[in-house]
Amino acid sequence: MMLKADRLIVVVGVGVCLALIGFGSSARANVQVAAVPPTWSHTRIDPAPNGLHPLNQYPSAASDAQGGWHVAYMSSTDLIIGNLRYASSGPMGWVTDTVAPGGAFASLALDDADRPHIAHLQIDAGGTLWSTERTGASWQTQTITTGLNVAGSGFDLDLALEPSGSPRVAYTYYSAARPQYSLGYAEEQGANWVFQPFDAATGRDVNLALDQDVHAQLAFWDPDQHQVTVASANATAWDAATVGPADSPGYFQIGLDLASDASDELHLAYSDEMSGQLIYATRSGSAWVTETVAAANTFAFDLVLRLDDAGRPHLAYRPVSDSLPRHAVRSATGWVIEVASETPARSRLGLAVDGLNRVAVFYTEAATGALWVATRQADQVYLAALHRP
Repeated sequence: MMLKADRLIVVVGVGVCLALIGFGSSARANVQVAAVPPTWSHTRIDPAPNGLHPLNQYPSAASDAQGGWHVAYMSSTDLIIGNLRYASSGPMGWVTDTVAPGGAFASLALDDADRPHIAHLQIDAGGTLWSTERTGASWQTQTITTGLNVAGSGFDLDLALEPSGSPRVAYTYYSAARPQYSLGYAEEQGANWVFQPFDAATGRDVNLALDQDVHAQLAFWDPDQHQVTVASANATAWDAATVGPADSPGYFQIGLDLASDASDELHLAYSDEMSGQLIYATRSGSAWVTETVAAANTFAFDLVLRLDDAGRPHLAYRPVSDSLPRHAVRSATGWVIEVASETPARSRLGLAVDGLNRVAVFYTEAATGALWVATRQADQVYLAALHRP
């Protein structure tokens, strides 16, 4: 996009090709090219609810084709029972809506028509996993499975949509009846949900991606083997491969996320507890290549990975050292890391990148429990002092 003023031309974007048209052959130009440092804007989406422990937490975010932002999250007043909430941005600002009472641990995705789909856990006596779709002004909900009997916060969930819009979910849960971390996967087929079991697999912080053939790819932390594992679905079972080394003791949740690009290359990010480093890994074929995003003292529980339209990985994370939400993007020369907000955060983060490479980081303000979003425009370059003869 180009904005023309009397004596200044501003060009937005990273790769810039400028043609001077209409100045004539005798035009004199004193051109200075400089990068405009990105600035972050901050908006409060939802204040904390009234209650003993007011929190808006576990945001899951996406962007639509028009550049709007969407987020699903849990609004809790006692850290156990909460309402599933949804918010979207528009010309008049943010609009919020309660999707379901008692809903938690949401995962949000948009279909090709930009309709929101949300998978979430219904906090009730049995522990029910739901799939919810926005149809017009209402929400249509169907049950995926019941009887999970989730204990405490030992639950993770990720949602992915097929090109047709049919949802698939991967989840891990710690059951009071079965005291271990169990891993589950299900996909919608017509009016039913079909489950593909794992053989004696345990996992935490599960993430789901679909390749170009709509095969499921799962990344999760295996607390028994103490390693990061990626499992690929085949016709009858799962093919598992180890990404991270088995050097982290005990049952410990780590930051972990997974994405698949247009070439079916897998992108993975995780936090190494032992070294305190933030690791980025890619898989092409059967080989994994890892690199360090950030060095020691950046270990984080909250980590989200998204790919932009150019295939560049973006990360949002919250180091335990200061709890400030950060954004990292991989450039041609390395990783560029920015503090998205100077306000300490808690709970998980949400991240979305739109078609113009604008970035939105969603976070829960630690001091108040309010849900905020930090947005950043795409990288800018300006050319100053362009004079006519």
